[in-house]
Amino acid sequence: MKKYYFIFGIIAVIVVVVVIIIFAIYNRPQGGLEGPAQQMALAPYVDVEATVSSLFLDDLYSDCKAPEVCPRDRVTLKTDKIDRIGDPNNVINLNVGDQIEFHLKYSARPAKLRSDILPSCRQGEVFKSGSCITEGCEGPECTVSSPSYAEKPANMEGDYIVYHLPKRTDGVTEKILPGVEKDSKIKIRIWGSALMSKEIGEYELVP
Repeated sequence: MKKYYFIFGIIAVIVVVVVIIIFAIYNRPQGGLEGPAQQMALAPYVDVEATVSSLFLDDLYSDCKAPEVCPRDRVTLKTDKIDRIGDPNNVINLNVGDQIEFHLKYSARPAKLRSDILPSCRQGEVFKSGSCITEGCEGPECTVSSPSYAEKPANMEGDYIVYHLPKRTDGVTEKILPGVEKDSKIKIRIWGSALMSKEIGEYELVP
């Protein structure tokens, strides 16, 4: 009799495990972050306030030809304050007082980040809310995939360098970076990968 109870117990455990797996599969988020985007969302980061202690302005056409612009401006930042809310285990090797040179992805000059590169979806799919979904499909059961984007070179627009970014929403958005100079105080978010690549993207001026 005990043997039968033991077998029934094993079967019950297997059934519970199978139910849990099926529930997890059918209730996973749809259209969420995938691949590198998901890894970035889970990666540690720190929010830093820093002072520009030195600045190097590269030639506008150092690695390209007009009308495209592609300066590789550099700044040396002195770390003034570190908020480690995104790095509770103190993984990122950065301390107050450190001075590190970074390339600026969007230059040190006034720039506009304009999300106007149109997404491209596969045949039978439409772009909606940042993702490609099967045309005519509604609800969480729809197949979701990531759109592809072509490249569009940066160009001058008055005194601004316009950087064209992927259009990930249903409308075109634009963010202005006012530019930095020596002794500017800025706020940036630094991921571990930024310290390795020595490159930072967006920033905010600190009054």
